[in-house]
Amino acid sequence: RSKATVSVLYCFRINMLRGAFTKSSVRWCSGMVRPGPTFICRARYGMDEAPSKAVLQNYNAALVAAAACDGMDKREEAYVLGLGTVLGLPEADLRSNLDQEWTDEKVEATLKAFSSNLPDEAWKGFLIYDCVRACSADEDYSPEERAKVRKLASMLDMDDDHVASIERYVIYENQLLDKGVRMMRNMQEREEHDWDDGF
Repeated sequence: RSKATVSVLYCFRINMLRGAFTKSSVRWCSGMVRPGPTFICRARYGMDEAPSKAVLQNYNAALVAAAACDGMDKREEAYVLGLGTVLGLPEADLRSNLDQEWTDEKVEATLKAFSSNLPDEAWKGFLIYDCVRACSADEDYSPEERAKVRKLASMLDMDDDHVASIERYVIYENQLLDKGVRMMRNMQEREEHDWDDGF
């Protein structure tokens, strides 16, 4: 059951963020696991390879711009730094992004550079997903953060309905994680679910 849970959750996330659902996304689930950024890109995003360093630097900068719009909470900072670290970015680059003031002009230029070098358009959806997660890491997805995320999405030519779907998915994912944690802590507890038990 746990294998099916992980498979369905990750494959649903990948295709929801891409804006389409196809069975082809399950192909990554059966490949050989590789360490480092490649592993996290496969496990988290369903991509066989990590984007270039330049793309990831711009990705991280956009996360900072979103999470810092109403002040950067320590938990939000930990999310941004942690994700950047597992994606292979040097700490100096991550700290540099945190120290900058991200004006609208600078953010727009960053997203333009980000979009021009993408190995897959799905990274736009993943960016908005991680923006929502970073902004809500302090358990408070504020109106200012919500507006900022939508502004970033607009710069990426993503519509509000797609962003709203990603926001709902993050809520669902958090609820599912809470259920999983309770299950691991109490082996006698059983959670009802509505996903398939097979692949």
